[in-house]
Amino acid sequence: MQLQPQTEHGTFTDPRDGREYKTVKIGNLVWMAENLNYENRDNKYGESRWYSSDPANGEEYGRLYDSDAATSAAPPGWHLPTDMDWDTLFAELSFEQLANVFKPTAGGFDEKKNGYGKNLGIYGYWWSATKHWLEGLCYNSYVSYNPKDIFWRMVMNDEESNFKLFSIRCVKDVN
Repeated sequence: MQLQPQTEHGTFTDPRDGREYKTVKIGNLVWMAENLNYENRDNKYGESRWYSSDPANGEEYGRLYDSDAATSAAPPGWHLPTDMDWDTLFAELSFEQLANVFKPTAGGFDEKKNGYGKNLGIYGYWWSATKHWLEGLCYNSYVSYNPKDIFWRMVMNDEESNFKLFSIRCVKDVN
């Protein structure tokens, strides 16, 4: 018998645009339970947009961000999750529980799969703030979810990641 994860649910209103997000506390971390949908017009670097540039997709799936835009998209008091944040989430839950928590019917994360390219609604990709350096190259970290309920943390070089647009789940800063 597997224990059910201890979760607390709430909401957060982003003071920058008044948009309300569902939140879920899993373990000691409070996560946004849905993808961020904030357009940072002050960001001089990076890109964010809706899937297929359709605002209806923004309401359903949030915005997609490149690695540069992702680093400055979180609202005050929140941050782009690090690899450690993702690892903490993964340590709190079994893979089965994690897959269930990402399903909207579980009351946890809303697992709207953002996809990219032709994968909208099939795969999910979320940025991590952690960067890895190897032989002078910067690699960005991200988490991937596929239809077989498999999660992975992956890295890609900085040059490649500038062409990828993924979603963001923010984590509340711990005071």
